[in-house]
Amino acid sequence: MRRLRLALPVLMAVAVCGCIHVKIDESREVAGRISLSEGVVLLAKPELRGVGSESGFLDCIEKQLLGHTIAKVDESVRTVSIPGRHFRLVPHRAFIDSMYPWLEASTAPADAEFARVLLARPGVRERIKEAQVRYVVSIEGGTVVTDKSGSLACAAGPGGAGCIGLAFWKKTSDYQARIWDLQRGVSLGTLGTEAHGNSFIVGAILPLPFVAPVQHTACTRMAAELDHFLTGADLKLNGS
Repeated sequence: MRRLRLALPVLMAVAVCGCIHVKIDESREVAGRISLSEGVVLLAKPELRGVGSESGFLDCIEKQLLGHTIAKVDESVRTVSIPGRHFRLVPHRAFIDSMYPWLEASTAPADAEFARVLLARPGVRERIKEAQVRYVVSIEGGTVVTDKSGSLACAAGPGGAGCIGLAFWKKTSDYQARIWDLQRGVSLGTLGTEAHGNSFIVGAILPLPFVAPVQHTACTRMAAELDHFLTGADLKLNGS
């Protein structure tokens, strides 16, 4: 208990600095608003270029966009109901399978010409029409741990086990999304979300971890911005 009391001031000081900071970037290139009959599919960069973006982040965004009310679910399409707005999410794996082999890592077009090259391939337009997909959101990025410092030692002996010390680190989640309009063959724009915060673990007999949820924070903010972007709420604010 004495060790815990000694550690509390340090723990509180670190906790004050442990808040999560978020930066949002948005760049719209072409005006566009989604309608009820149009579908959206989210694709992680591994599906486009074989480069690492955690699949869990994609799942998190989809869950956030789904909200709490799902009007209809079948094998190929999720019809999503959100108060005041409606749009459809097409499961990304079903879409990739339907587009085989054009979205495999070895054959997917580069970002700068994604829509134009994809739509020029034989049979692709027909497959997209069958899937009822108009918008593709390609997502890349990741979460990294940096600035590790401090030390934590744990040991076990005849009298029991325990840990002592303090270790902390910084976590940063940095993700970018590009929104493609397959009907017009253009990029509507990009969204960027960066979240960073301090995590730490205090050894006061028992290890006490305090982990900043930076990836979940980045997910929720990107999902909110993506919903805002697709429904054209930013255009309304700008008077477009």
